[in-house]
Amino acid sequence: MEKALVLFETHAVFREELRRRLTNMDIVFHSGDSDVSPEVLNNTAIIFGFPRLDLISRCPRLKWLQLPSAGVDAFIGRLSAGVILSNASGAYGPAVSEYMTGVLFELNLRLHQYRDEQNRQTWRRRGSVRSILGSIALCVGMGDIGGHFAAKMKALGAYVIGVTRGGVAAAHSCADELLWRRRVG
Repeated sequence: MEKALVLFETHAVFREELRRRLTNMDIVFHSGDSDVSPEVLNNTAIIFGFPRLDLISRCPRLKWLQLPSAGVDAFIGRLSAGVILSNASGAYGPAVSEYMTGVLFELNLRLHQYRDEQNRQTWRRRGSVRSILGSIALCVGMGDIGGHFAAKMKALGAYVIGVTRGGVAAAHSCADELLWRRRVG
């Protein structure tokens, strides 16, 4: 029986949904790509995860590789003819842009310095803090992550300049200006 190999930790809901959708396959869950048996590799038709290239070479029946990241460069030209390569573009925009916004708040408001002062029980004047309101946000890359970040900056009152490779921004972006990367240099 063909196998689907999942190479990352999963929740029960995800496992059940995968079993419901792949009824004709034996689904094998691993927390990584080490210690996968030769029998499993020999019958693997689908890999979900980010496997080492040497593991892929031991999967002669591989038909589809689904990466959990947006980047696929490491696999271009290294898969057998006919193997479908897909990525997770679009899956991380909201979460990563929220992280970026949090880091920006930390830096602009010097939160890390004040936290350290609090832990040392010392209080020194750290100078002025900066607000995002009225600032200029330059977003290099206006795909899923950059587009979500630009929208957050716009909502916080920044003037947003987006830089794209092809002059097109993600649909959810709301940049005030859009520049093509080739024009920027």
